[in-house]
Amino acid sequence: MCINTANFTINSAYGENRKEILSSLASNVEAFGGFYTGHIGEGSERVYALGLCRRDLHDEDCFSCVNSSSQAIIEKCPYQKEATNFGPPSLCIVRYSDKNFSRITDSSPAQLIYNLSKITNNTDEFDQALNSLVDSLIDTADNGPPRSMFATGAKKFSEYDSIYALMECIRGQTPDDCSMVCPLSLNLLMPHRHPLYPLILLLHPQQQT
Repeated sequence: MCINTANFTINSAYGENRKEILSSLASNVEAFGGFYTGHIGEGSERVYALGLCRRDLHDEDCFSCVNSSSQAIIEKCPYQKEATNFGPPSLCIVRYSDKNFSRITDSSPAQLIYNLSKITNNTDEFDQALNSLVDSLIDTADNGPPRSMFATGAKKFSEYDSIYALMECIRGQTPDDCSMVCPLSLNLLMPHRHPLYPLILLLHPQQQT
């Protein structure tokens, strides 16, 4: 997802800084347990970068996802000063920008993925089960260990069918930040809740100083 608000020129210091920080991002993410954010350069040439793997991803899979996503983002966004790559859906996120990552409280950037099949029966039961499940996941993610901020769960909505859900906040966020952005993310998901296997990928980074 290339952001076309600003570009840099070929052979510029910004381009070199972007290449350098993204080339080491996978190693840093792996070394810091699946999450890393940092910056390189000074002034208008400074590049901020972030890498996040799903909490239950194995180290080698995390490294591979961030590494391939970092390479792809350079190829697909050759001159943009800001971009996000959600990687293989739900596995990792890579982002860079010329702006300091703030404590975002909106729902951007985001990627929504869903199956074309739809739930047509027990929709009321599905909605009740979904609301109950996501409330419990928000509470678990909010109150979990600071380096986790991760929760999974399942809830039946008919005799044979269950909803499975996963929720993760950026590690290092406060519980208040996590509890604020999760409902915003769900607001994007809810209009599409009856297609099977809905998935929403959002990035809400902690401020980097």
